[in-house]
Formats: sequence, C-alpha cells, structure tokens
Amino acid sequence: MRLHLVRTPKNEPALAFADAVVGAYRREVDDGVVWDVPADVAAAIVHRAGEDAPEVIAARKADAAKAPKAAAPALRGRSARYARLATELTSGPAVMRAQLERLVEVSKLRHVTIQVVPFNRGGHAAAGGSFTVLRFSEPEVPDVVYIEQLTSALYLDKREDVDHYLEVMNHLSTEALTPTQSAKFITEIIRDT
Repeated sequence: MRLHLVRTPKNEPALAFADAVVGAYRREVDDGVVWDVPADVAAAIVHRAGEDAPEVIAARKADAAKAPKAAAPALRGRSARYARLATELTSGPAVMRAQLERLVEVSKLRHVTIQVVPFNRGGHAAAGGSFTVLRFSEPEVPDVVYIEQLTSALYLDKREDVDHYLEVMNHLSTEALTPTQSAKFITEIIRDT
C-alpha cells in the first residue's frame, strides 16, 4: 500500500500521523514523502481516535495555533482528513486480501473455529451485533459474555444472560457455513480480489 503526501505546512499533522503509524516505511521523494507499507502490516494497523502519538497531537496544536479564529470550520474539516488518512492506511484490496489470508491461516489452528454466514443467506441470529463468550477451564469460574461498545464494554455473567447468548451462538453456527466450507469460501474471495 502506498501513501503519498506533499510536504506543506498544512500537512504537518498528517505527516506526523503517518510517521507515528508507519514511519519505518517512509522515504523522501522530490515532491514530498512516500510510505510503502506492506499489505500485512497495513492490515494489522488499528487506529483509535484520541490515542494519537504525542508528535501528532503536538503537530495538530501547532497547526491550530497558526490558524486564525475565523477558520474554525476549516479546522473541523481536518478531522475528516485524518479519518481519510487512517482509512487509506487500513483499507483497500491489498489490505483486505491480507486480512482474509490471515483468517484462512488461523482457521487451521485447532483452538480456532471460523464460520461465515454469506450475505445471500439473509438475516441471522446474531444480527443485533457482535459478542464474545468467554469460557474458562476452571469449573468455579463462570462463563461471561463480553460485548464491546464504542466507548465501553459490557460483561454479562448472569446465567440466564449467558444461556441466551450461547443459544444465539448455537443458532448462528447452524446457520453458517461449516468451518471447512467457510475456509473454502474465504479462499474463493481471495482469488476473486
């Protein structure tokens, strides 16, 4: 994946962001800076808003300090540019292919089960959102359902709640392709991308 930015005073925050995330792949070119990031590295990048490196925050503050007060709407537009930059680093056909290849790879591990519900099967038992059932080897430690949300997470440990989510998971696993069919399905998508 290639990211190219022209060096300008306005681009300093974006340059700082790219350096903080993929600085090891940076090289200078005549009209700016290029980062040639391997697809597997780009696929592994996780950007969380509000968790930027100190250099990025400093560059944003310096940029904001230079802007006249009347430019507030333009400053808000910079958030969209940072989001677009993060998207470019974490999406695209090469990144998708690397993510799918990784799924096929981990599906071969004995402790991992991957099942796909193709879109053409319509709605499914877990259409309300994703969840994880945490099961422990110690019998005295109860199962827990983990539900991640935008700014928090829920941990459900009441037996009736856990049983409900286990039932949903059982329905989902019968609606989905088998693990072997799922690996084949993912491999076909890789071949088609």
